[in-house]
Amino acid sequence: LVPRELFEECRRVMQTRGRTVKYRFKPFNYRGLVRCGTCGCLATLEQQGKYRYVRCSRKRGRCREPYLREDELNRQVQESLAMAAISEPFAKELHSGLDAEAANQVQLAAAERERLQAEIAQCGRRLHRLLEMAVDGVISIEEYRDAKNTLVLERRLKAESLAKLAGGVTERFEMLRTLTNSSLEATYVIERGDAAEMVGFLKSVGLKWTLRDRRLQWVPREPWQLIVGQDLVQMGGSGDRSDLARVSAQDREERIKRSVPRDRTK
Repeated sequence: LVPRELFEECRRVMQTRGRTVKYRFKPFNYRGLVRCGTCGCLATLEQQGKYRYVRCSRKRGRCREPYLREDELNRQVQESLAMAAISEPFAKELHSGLDAEAANQVQLAAAERERLQAEIAQCGRRLHRLLEMAVDGVISIEEYRDAKNTLVLERRLKAESLAKLAGGVTERFEMLRTLTNSSLEATYVIERGDAAEMVGFLKSVGLKWTLRDRRLQWVPREPWQLIVGQDLVQMGGSGDRSDLARVSAQDREERIKRSVPRDRTK
């Protein structure tokens, strides 16, 4: 008979054979997200006593980029997110203005559509009369061709203008409404104060995150450039304010207001 100890050992080996060993990583919100601004390697986490530090992984050799406390990086992320946020009162005011302007432009577009349709029909009638005049010999073939080309061009331009109106007047308002709703959500995310949630939200706002001299840099995605107001965001180091932080909430609100679509039929 096989001893029980040997049997249990064999069963343990058989159960684990062929299975991939699973490595447990420490929770790190910035894994695979932040790169070193000096050498381009991904940032990694290092625990030193009770503090957690973000540093270059140095996969390409030695790197001079200094360490950064994770809580300081969290602060810079929160500051970044604040620059993409708007207040709830401003969001309500903006949405009310968007509704009024959208309704106004729908009416204007309807009137413009009727005008263009009438003018296109008029061009068709003029072309028909022009053909009759050429057949009856009232005008020469050369005169008919010149007049016809002018009318055809005029009708085509009016048809193109009509097609632009048919593209949907309210689409531009919906895009701005969606963006401002997301910006308002950023305010709520900041209020909840969860670091992982703030990092996740800022991923949707900006890309190409890098750390250089303990300063977080990122590039706003195209829709968010309207609110952020910069092509490249560089946050401040410890105790400093970023360049973007100097842009007041009032400046952002004024920039958003200026982006509201106006009457396109004029």
